[in-house]
Amino acid sequence: MNAVMQRIASTLLVICGIILAALLGVACGQKSITAPVPHESWRTPYAQLLTKYVAPTGVRYADWKADSGDMAKLALVTEKISAVSLPSDEKALLAYYLDAYNAWVLQRVLTVYPISGPLAHDADFFKQEDIQVAGERMSLDHLENAIIRQRFSEPRIHFALNCASRSCPALATVPYSDTALDAALELQTQTYLSSTEGCTEEAGSLVLSQIFEWFAADFEKSCGSVLGFIQKHRQPAPQATEIRFRPYDWALNEAQ
Repeated sequence: MNAVMQRIASTLLVICGIILAALLGVACGQKSITAPVPHESWRTPYAQLLTKYVAPTGVRYADWKADSGDMAKLALVTEKISAVSLPSDEKALLAYYLDAYNAWVLQRVLTVYPISGPLAHDADFFKQEDIQVAGERMSLDHLENAIIRQRFSEPRIHFALNCASRSCPALATVPYSDTALDAALELQTQTYLSSTEGCTEEAGSLVLSQIFEWFAADFEKSCGSVLGFIQKHRQPAPQATEIRFRPYDWALNEAQ
């Protein structure tokens, strides 16, 4: 009997140790000890949601919020994004980060919807450290600027990331993938440069989104100048060379 009791006590101590270690890890902000999720596991449900709710003029937030099943599906998508095992291929990794950013923006907006815009709801919307990507807790700002912009010398990411605002480039209706990433980024770029929010010629001047002002260094690094980037990627290439910037509209990109 004593031997049995000793084995039981020993087992209980091991279990308690595991639980304590897990709790301490959470309290200290360490990565989850759960098994990593394959990075493709969330793409199908995410694609279904994008197809259903993303329109050319924005996102149908009201319809999405009203569907508890689809709200739960998005929560599962971000849960899997949180625990994903990072792909080793650079294009697949960039595609993952772009989708992770956009999915978390959708999740955070829908959680507090209805709102008039992300910054109107919370001035620190992009700086709150309340998302998790591949087991690491961070902010949207950190994901964009400290990870995506720093690791990848790719200025077209500014037209793939969606900040849930009217002046932001449109949200893609399909997830990004390594095999079609370049074509998708070019399509997003050309589409935005053809829009009134992105680039227009008015009274002999080129009127650009403030994206080109805020991230000028990225475009200069790629093409020598903001104008050089525009001339390379906009069809037809603009004739004007004087640049002005259009004020950014942070109102919610709700489909009308």
